[in-house]
Amino acid sequence: ERGTIGDAACGNAPAAADGECAEVSIWALPGSGAYGKQRFERAADMVDFYTELFGPYPYEKLAHVQSSTRFGGMENSSAIFYAMGSWAEERMSEGVIAHETVHQWFGDAVTPAEWSHLWVSEGFATYFAAVYMEARDGEGALRQAMERGRQAVIGSDASNRPVVDERPDLFGLLNSNSYPKGGWILHMLRTLMGDDAFFGAIRAYYADHANGVADTEDVRRAMEEASGRELGWFFEQWAYSPGFPKLEVTATPDGDETVISVEQVQSDDWPTFRGAWLDVDVTWGSGEVERRGLWLTSRSDELRVPTQGEIQTITLDPDVRLLMEQVKNAP
Repeated sequence: ERGTIGDAACGNAPAAADGECAEVSIWALPGSGAYGKQRFERAADMVDFYTELFGPYPYEKLAHVQSSTRFGGMENSSAIFYAMGSWAEERMSEGVIAHETVHQWFGDAVTPAEWSHLWVSEGFATYFAAVYMEARDGEGALRQAMERGRQAVIGSDASNRPVVDERPDLFGLLNSNSYPKGGWILHMLRTLMGDDAFFGAIRAYYADHANGVADTEDVRRAMEEASGRELGWFFEQWAYSPGFPKLEVTATPDGDETVISVEQVQSDDWPTFRGAWLDVDVTWGSGEVERRGLWLTSRSDELRVPTQGEIQTITLDPDVRLLMEQVKNAP
């Protein structure tokens, strides 16, 4: 069963048959077409969104195909294959559709130069799938996606290895480093740089490498050029080193102030993470929530706040902007 979802990237799809629009369609087994049209109803909108965000759509059309694949989706250029069972059983997530659509730009048109840099494909697809949901469903959708990714990284043995990983078993790279941690690298760069510089860097990176290959250093250079900042330290911590900050927080009265201490307690095999802003929400006994923050600069950082009674809880990173694990709460 074939169904047309709609035209997309009109005027911005140079490879399209008519030179104007890329047709977005579904190809389903008998009996699965109705679900396909419902599940993929935003598929053309995704292409329009990413064309605006990244640059021209690189292919003549985009077909979403119910097929046989060992993965949930496979990002073949202009014809994405989806697992037969999840489509037939009507349990596909829209996030998979967005993820595979991003791959038309990052993974297909811009391919990792080496397997060890797989995150420049999978991390991009993971993050920008969440960015689409943010744009269409609200900021809460992005936060939920990033929190799921954070928990996946925290619970994975792959965190003991760097994202850029010269491991010999290529299927071993299909892990939480290449997917959610790669997405988190982009999310933290966006926080560090601001939206204008970050998305400008993404567009420039795509324009410079479309129909070619790229690696982590190409991403770094694009981010540095757009932000006007040296970012080698950032990539050394997050892409070339293992782990993430494990943070223990304590609160100690000191006269009319309370000292909130944040200790990085991760293994010595992991680096000390620096240069990241950490929001801190202090909930007092009255129920009032006070937002403070500090820069991570060492294994031990602190801030002082005027004491307003007993502290109920201290929440680190309430807006989900830093890849970290809070391993102890105060008091």
